Amino acid sequence: MKPSNNPHKQITTKQHICPKSVLRRFMSNGKIQVLNVKTGVVEYLGLDADPFIAHRAWDQYSEHGEKYARIERQFGIIADKILKGKVKTLEPLAHSIISSMYGLWRIRQHRAANPIPDKFVGCPERSVSNETMDQGEHYRIITLNPNGEIPGRMLAGPQMQLDLERFEDEMTDKRWGIIHASQGEFVLPNSFGPYNIMPISPQYSLIANEENAEATLESVTHYNTTAKENTTLFLAARDLARCPGI
Repeated sequence: MKPSNNPHKQITTKQHICPKSVLRRFMSNGKIQVLNVKTGVVEYLGLDADPFIAHRAWDQYSEHGEKYARIERQFGIIADKILKGKVKTLEPLAHSIISSMYGLWRIRQHRAANPIPDKFVGCPERSVSNETMDQGEHYRIITLNPNGEIPGRMLAGPQMQLDLERFEDEMTDKRWGIIHASQGEFVLPNSFGPYNIMPISPQYSLIANEENAEATLESVTHYNTTAKENTTLFLAARDLARCPGI
């Protein structure tokens, strides 16, 4: 990103639920093949397409605040090392980073599907511009809109932080196995439901409480079938024809 002369910080209006770094690895010729599981329609979509984003379902701090940015950055480093063959066995710290990223993905899934509505608290004594409200979001400043409401995204931010802390506590003892698809490719669902699976790419995925393994065609088929049975919106792939079980 080029440095900007604008002293105001940018606001993200299209918030990615799954990390963009993961989505990019499922692209082919600049598009991701996406099966809408409700309609059966297959489309070729870009990174910012509606199935992959929420429209300001949480505040800007929860999008790019220090902790959240650090989780995505550290997870990206681990994933890159796995894909380049530089990591065969995860170190203890890597397990906790992956658990945090998985927890954040799950929390974003929930909040995107269940946005918090604006809450009326009373007419403000003075109005604040939308621009001022937006800039305050970077610092988790909660501001009433002209209608006397707290925007739902500002209520979502603190709740997401609490949810992530609870999730990290629950996942403390989780150990993640590196699973490589030796045949076929993995699919990317919008959710794996109750299963602790963190996708990396069409060839690699991380599964909690599993040993590192080479996934056979049968195993890849089982993985994709699990994704198909638990997704609620879509199945994404570099090429669905390469994904057995779909």
